[in-house]
Amino acid sequence: MPQQGQPGWVMFTDDMGKEINLTTDQMTRLREMDKRYQAEYLALGKDPMNNPNYRALNDRRNMDLQGILGQQTYTTWQSRYGGKPAGTTTPSGTKPGTSTTPGGTTTPQPKTTSPR
Repeated sequence: MPQQGQPGWVMFTDDMGKEINLTTDQMTRLREMDKRYQAEYLALGKDPMNNPNYRALNDRRNMDLQGILGQQTYTTWQSRYGGKPAGTTTPSGTKPGTSTTPGGTTTPQPKTTSPR
């Protein structure tokens, strides 16, 4: 299971729960959620964020996370712990002005010029 500071997603701790005012029920549900994703996450290997399957797994987890936290608390969690909104996760190393294809390949986006 990923630990604090390990590449990948943020695991929920009691301190984090207190910091963003999570209920006992929410913390229980979050821990159960992380247990469900453990095997899939570990299967991504030593560098999970660069695995082509990371994005889909992370997006799925973020959708579950949003359902447990609610929109306002999810937004707070994102701002404090670096979570990405569901559907917007990109592999590490993706640069601004590029996009990621389903296979994980980064491609430059065409530059646009503003009308004069």
